[in-house]
Amino acid sequence: IATVVLLCAKQQTNPPSPALNVYHASFAAVIVANHLSLTMSEVSVELFEEVAKIMSDPNVPPKKKTSMDDKTRVYALYKRATVGRLNPPYTDEDTETEKRPKSRPGMLSFEARAKYDAWAKTDEVASKAEARKQYVELAEELVGDPVSDCIKKHSS
Repeated sequence: IATVVLLCAKQQTNPPSPALNVYHASFAAVIVANHLSLTMSEVSVELFEEVAKIMSDPNVPPKKKTSMDDKTRVYALYKRATVGRLNPPYTDEDTETEKRPKSRPGMLSFEARAKYDAWAKTDEVASKAEARKQYVELAEELVGDPVSDCIKKHSS
């Protein structure tokens, strides 16, 4: 990343215009963003499991106040990443399909119904690998440094 930015800077012999500085800054930002998305495109099972341990640890404080939507999204992505799709058609990567709920929980089962609905929404997530990626990204957003440190450890 730094090499590309330095090459852009070395090619300028005249003092750059402010518009050119903005262009180079946005170009560098795009390169950095692409690099980060490339590193996050593949989340290993080991990284996912470590992040899941962090998320389940009651001693790790959240970076921000978490809403019920955040909590059910974490649950749903975890289920999608570990077990697979909630509803058919199942794929080869889906496990324990016979243990899935056969129908949506009743109106008075608030927590079970919220979890079911959130998991059902993740059926549109392409694969377990994509669910792991989204889970780690959401965990980093909610918890912050402990997850960021874990990602850095695994990316080096």
